[in-house]
This record gives sequence, structure tokens and C-alpha cells, in this order.
Amino acid sequence: MEYSDAIVANARRLLEGRSKSEVARQAGVERTKLYRFLNGKQVLRADELRRLADVLEVDVGAFYGATPPEPDFQAAFMQSGDFALRISSVLLGTDEPPPAKDTWALERLLRDVEPDPEAERVVTDLCDVLRSPALSALAFIGAWVLLWNRMTVDDGLQMARAARRIIPSHEDLMVKIGSAYYRKDAVRIAEIVELLAPVEPEELYLNAVGHLRYVLSIDRIDQCASLAHKVLEKNRRRTQQDVHRRLLALKSTIDSPDAPEFWGRLLTFLDPNIP
Repeated sequence: MEYSDAIVANARRLLEGRSKSEVARQAGVERTKLYRFLNGKQVLRADELRRLADVLEVDVGAFYGATPPEPDFQAAFMQSGDFALRISSVLLGTDEPPPAKDTWALERLLRDVEPDPEAERVVTDLCDVLRSPALSALAFIGAWVLLWNRMTVDDGLQMARAARRIIPSHEDLMVKIGSAYYRKDAVRIAEIVELLAPVEPEELYLNAVGHLRYVLSIDRIDQCASLAHKVLEKNRRRTQQDVHRRLLALKSTIDSPDAPEFWGRLLTFLDPNIP
């Protein structure tokens, strides 16, 4: 069964006993378009599938099967270099600037840190991905393919939204913190840990760092590099080898057992929506 056929078959199953016209109305999908989709003659956009899932009160993953097999990354996504951009209709919300957050104490602690060139490149590329119009698609693909057995698509979108809200707004600060970790500056890291000790890390960020460690494991890093490369080759003309090397550098900063708690506290501290 082809991938699109499986989605249609699951949609028909989920719609059994429901008024298709009423479901289309509630989901904001044209009635004729829904009927053509169910007949295998037209595809629905990712945002339309999400709205349909909301009306049916199921996770969007239900369209891919109640117990889906492990997705084939190469077959599903590598055939089209523009895939991430073409499904960017999965929205992360508005791009309104986040409220200001007082980070003076941390900035003062790091004011004399000399940025490491490789750490600076890693953060620059990470911010470029987070600012990309394709971020919603990357979050969708990352949750569905790289983390299909660990999190839902909704979780992936929520984590991507939070990362975009925090990291690009503190790019210079992240470069200095990344530099300290990349150089393994134990004294400076200990000072940062002491400053962040009173912060209770949000579970969202603890989980996000854990998921990032998972996708950067040796047997998955190539897939992750391929995904990020789709954005960076267009915006910054990065080669896939460059992206792979940056991901290895990023991996070195989150490999330690205490990394989830450290980065979880830091992201919680920087989150403008957390007092």
C-alpha cells in the first residue's frame, strides 16, 4: 500500500458513521475537496489534516495508522528537496516578538567569554533553522520520523515553538554559553550552574534536550543532518558535510548525563513567558 493510500484508508475508517459534510464544515475543509480526498483523487494539506483530526478528536498520527510501522526516512522525505518548504502550512503561530526577559546576571557572568568560532557557527546555523519559514514542517517531520516512537507531532510543534521563542532572541548569550561548554571550561560552567540552581526546569525543556540527544545519537545523526540541510543549503549554502560537523559539535555539548537538567534550567531561565 502506498503512503498516500494508507492515509486515505485510515481517514475513511475514522469517518465511518460520521456526516462527511458536517465534518468538512467543522474542520474548515471544502466539502467537495474532502470527498475527492476520500476517493483518492486529491490530497489534503498538513494543516487540513490537523483540523480534521481535531474535529474527530484523534491525534493527527491516527491518519498514518493506529500502530504505524517505523517510517522509512529515505523513501518518505529524501526524494524531494523542497518537501520541508512545501508542507510548511503546519503553522507554529505568529512571529510576534517575545516579551523582554531580565538576563543581566547571566550576561554579567559571561561578559569576558571569548566566543569559540565553532560554537558560534553552531548557534548561528541553529538560529537560522529556528527562524526558517520551514520550521513548522521540520518539527512535523522530526516528530513523525525521527521521534515517531517517543513523542506526538503536537509535542514536536510545541517544542519547536518554544525554541524559536527563546534561542534566536538570546543568540549572543547562547554563543558564549556554547563556547564554555565546547571548550569544557569547568570553572565557567560551574558558575553558570550555581546561578541557575534556584531555577526549577520545565518538563518541556527537559524532554526536549532528551529528545535532541536521542536524534543526535550515532545511528540517527545522518537523518537529522539531511533534514537540517534542506534549510541551510538554501539560506546559507551549507553543504551536508558542514551540517553534519556542526551537529557533532552540538552533540558534544549535550552528551553528559547532567546535560538535560543544565539546558532545561537554562531554557526555563530564558523563557520570556516564565517569570
